[in-house]
Amino acid sequence: MAGAVVVIFIYFLLLFRILITAKKATTIFATLLVIGVGIPIVFQAMINMAVAVNILPVTGQTLPLISSGGTSIWMTCFALGMILSVSASKNETEETILDDNPLDILHETLD
Repeated sequence: MAGAVVVIFIYFLLLFRILITAKKATTIFATLLVIGVGIPIVFQAMINMAVAVNILPVTGQTLPLISSGGTSIWMTCFALGMILSVSASKNETEETILDDNPLDILHETLD
């Protein structure tokens, strides 16, 4: 029983950190990226736990970061890597991203 509470607490902590990262993201794309790849991880965990206690029918989904599934662990790690990348790039704003347009060099060459 105590182990289940710890696992649920860790997933809620992950959800909390995902929401904080989305709130602190400097661009709309970064916010949508964090929400889009972070919420499904927690949602998949809730579905798996509901299946384990017979609330939902068996779906065959793995428990993210705990169960060993073939591509499931790869995609979960890939999603968490994208979230970490967004949280690490707090200095960039939309203006600095738009100022570094690689097509500006092409326009300078043509002029």
